[in-house]
Amino acid sequence: MRKRVAYIQFPQDELGAMKRLDGLNIRFNVSIYTQNGMPATARIEIYNPNRGDLSFLTTTTRTALKKNYLFQLYAGYAGEVRLMFSGQVFEATPSSYPDVILTMRGHSNIKWWGDPFDIQKSQVKVMDLIDEAAKKMGYQVNIDDRLRNSNQFLNMTADDFSFTGSPMELLEKAQSMMGGISSDPDTVFLSVYNDQINIWSPSVPSARAKLLISKDTGMIGLPRPTPTGCEVDILMDTGIQTGDTVEIKTVRMGKVLNGEYRVVSIQHTGELRGNTWQTTLNCTATSYFKADSNGEQ
Repeated sequence: MRKRVAYIQFPQDELGAMKRLDGLNIRFNVSIYTQNGMPATARIEIYNPNRGDLSFLTTTTRTALKKNYLFQLYAGYAGEVRLMFSGQVFEATPSSYPDVILTMRGHSNIKWWGDPFDIQKSQVKVMDLIDEAAKKMGYQVNIDDRLRNSNQFLNMTADDFSFTGSPMELLEKAQSMMGGISSDPDTVFLSVYNDQINIWSPSVPSARAKLLISKDTGMIGLPRPTPTGCEVDILMDTGIQTGDTVEIKTVRMGKVLNGEYRVVSIQHTGELRGNTWQTTLNCTATSYFKADSNGEQ
């Protein structure tokens, strides 16, 4: 069995120098969404931190200042550890018996709801608005050039565009201009996590390798049907991204659920010294997205 690894990093002083906190039991739940562009969230429990770290991280009178503190969770296996969550603390409270457990709740982009700015343009594309928000946040836009250049929603043009608000509100505005998630193959999925804006659409095949999910490759239990696809638990995989393509193969529910899917949202759940160490994928079947209104594939 591969050795599990999990640790967090946080600023040890107000100058921003980062400190690595490991060697302790850490339990976490990280959720990465695409619906409505909701940023990733995390709940992390740290067991028995030392007094100095506990005092620094606990949110009390300095809560407003701590919202700007970036903390990072790294997790995976020995030799394969990746950044799982990057965000700001909005609450950190300790328990006192029998162990001291610091429970931290974080939001990946909480500081980008402030600092409003103005945009006044006679004509602007939706994709330009996303790029502008990313520039203000210092984030990378992860998008296939084929999608950037051809998607009908990303290339919609607004006349006499006027906006005042924060970078995250600008992303919400861009998404509302494109409409909601639908079965249209050109529908745009947008997620914001780990200092990047990830954009994908069913109309553009994923450039990343398709992942096979079966009992022989780490599937836990059986997939659970949803209105548009399924949810499936697998052994912890920190390399999966929203928009990735997966192929599900199950014997007991094969006639219903076997097939190709796109990953819409991700949840990582684990405890370094416990039994839980898994990733839950919310997947939409590629067959859900229709080529046209007549139902032709």
